[in-house]
Amino acid sequence: TGGDEIKAFAYNNDETIKSGDKEVIRPYLQKFLDYAHQLVREAGLTPMVWEEMVLDWGLELGKDVIVQTWQESSNVNAVVSKGYKTLVGNYYYFYLDCG
Repeated sequence: TGGDEIKAFAYNNDETIKSGDKEVIRPYLQKFLDYAHQLVREAGLTPMVWEEMVLDWGLELGKDVIVQTWQESSNVNAVVSKGYKTLVGNYYYFYLDCG
């Protein structure tokens, strides 16, 4: 369900949120992920997010969610210590920045 490289300042232009403050944005992001993950589960699939959802945004995820770590090797331990399964995909070798 995504979650990498979210630019909080972009939410200043959102008619509902009108803020770039992570504390204001976080509940909306949590609600979206809760809803999206339920749909994924109902389809018989496993939800997956990028590490930022746990490490930068501090969201609460189901323990079935797989968290893809990609930035730093130490982030693997940080995610696992919170009780989540992780898929390690370090960007040092596979980062495609096409923007």
